[in-house]
Amino acid sequence: MHHARRPLLIALLGLTLLACASPGQRATEPVGAGANRPASAPERTLIIAIELEPQNISVLVPATPTVSSNHVTRPFNAMLELVDGQGVAHPYLAEALPQLNTSSWRILPDGRMETTYRLRPNVVWHDGAPLTAEDFVFAFQVVTKPEANFAAGSAPPISYIENATASDDRTLTFHWRQLYPDASVLTLGGSRGGLPPFPRHILEAPFREGLGDAFVRHPYWTREFVGLGPYRMDRWDLGVSMEAVAFDRHVLGVPKIQRIRWVFIPDGNAATASIRSGAIQMAADSLDFNQAVELKREWAGNRGGQVIAGYTSTRNILFQFRPEYVSPRAILDARVRRALASAIDRQLFNESLFGGENLLMDSLFLPTFSYFPAIDRSIVKYPFDPRATDRLMNEAGYVKAADGPFTGADGRLTFDFKIGEDNGGVPERAVVAGMWRQAGFDIEEVNMTTAQLRDPETRSTFHAISAYITGAHENNQVSQLQTEQIGSAENRWRGNNRGGWINQEFDRLVLALNNTLDADARVGVRSQIAKLVTDELPLITLASNPSAYAFATGIRGPGPLVLLTTGITWNIADWELS
Repeated sequence: MHHARRPLLIALLGLTLLACASPGQRATEPVGAGANRPASAPERTLIIAIELEPQNISVLVPATPTVSSNHVTRPFNAMLELVDGQGVAHPYLAEALPQLNTSSWRILPDGRMETTYRLRPNVVWHDGAPLTAEDFVFAFQVVTKPEANFAAGSAPPISYIENATASDDRTLTFHWRQLYPDASVLTLGGSRGGLPPFPRHILEAPFREGLGDAFVRHPYWTREFVGLGPYRMDRWDLGVSMEAVAFDRHVLGVPKIQRIRWVFIPDGNAATASIRSGAIQMAADSLDFNQAVELKREWAGNRGGQVIAGYTSTRNILFQFRPEYVSPRAILDARVRRALASAIDRQLFNESLFGGENLLMDSLFLPTFSYFPAIDRSIVKYPFDPRATDRLMNEAGYVKAADGPFTGADGRLTFDFKIGEDNGGVPERAVVAGMWRQAGFDIEEVNMTTAQLRDPETRSTFHAISAYITGAHENNQVSQLQTEQIGSAENRWRGNNRGGWINQEFDRLVLALNNTLDADARVGVRSQIAKLVTDELPLITLASNPSAYAFATGIRGPGPLVLLTTGITWNIADWELS
């Protein structure tokens, strides 16, 4: 069903792969190969530095977005499938994945679908309770209940599922309300975990009692998490660290490393010093890109370790279209938005923030896929061109004085430019805002606090421009522009379309993309989407949002981030520590 994907090595920093095995051996075992593997004799603890203390351990959580990363949630969770480092999906909790035109993936006469899974036998939760198909049915009920406020419930692929049923303890069926080409691998959708099961024996009672603070703040989501992954929670010292122990009944076998300790080090300099001294063996998202560059160069001469870079998200600039919030109204003029795009020097942006090593992007679709050249021909591009900026603004009715910014009939144009102060975006905003000021735009930089970032209403009611990070998978990308994804008070501000852009042709094309099963035809639809979006320019896609992971010598197993939803710890059960 899928085109072959180019390896997303993204050669950031020219990074080499961490050695995974001795010469002549496979880098990693196939998924499931360790099912009968005994635990290693000597007990070892892998110590990992992360920037922020997680606010959740579950792949999906209720209420507003919280701080966590898939490299942290992966060790605790297991899903129906597991996507490996080459972007290939393998059965995980399921015995097999649905195959089109078989009894496991049926197209119904009315255009709906059914996909059926048979769960592996004798799978148990971390507390020993058996996993059943009803745990998935329960999870679907929870995630799709509007009051629960799960973001994944309103986005593909979950939003395309009408119902989930269990015919017995091991047989699970999803009933789809429409065609969906990626239905066999739910983690290819907008949610990084697809639809993970929820333990009914723990959550059903509080769920039935109501979805207030008691459910949202239930300790299950954090310190008392019970999952199905290769590691189970052992200890959590708030503000300091958390520790997990290998789960000896993990469905794919006992992990090779017995314990993992995550220490919370928000200071990149401190994390760098810790890995240099040997106090930690891995730095995950605790280093900024420039620190990773420095460490990589230092280690190149003495083989002190390795750095791996990859990404699962992109950096975007979004414009406001809701008439009740937009100010100034000039931002509604496509010529003004194109002028802003033409004033961004992308190469300077890359060099200023990423040493010139990041992956720049011109559209919603990543240039790393094999089919991208066909899409690239349709993209309207905006190279850095101050003269184009002046011409477009003049066409829109605005002129620039020799010593001042653009003005029009209503006076000086001033644009609010919002970005979160604690998500690494302030330097990005400063660089882009500086370019816009140089071009003649009056820009007012506005910080969004952590609390504001977590408030969906605040994130959707900015006045003019908002910079933010979103998932790189195309479902995440297109959902930020779909009409059905516009948040409002009526739907509790659920939805990824924070700018409120409405375009019926775009909605039609997205529906066609999600309803077309032929891979070549889907490339053609993507090309039409790319042309429409880059011409109308409801947002500017700037670049990937890279993460750098540093590993000291002695760790064997990690590989590159190849697929967008594949975290660095996808195969952590097979890592070794010497």
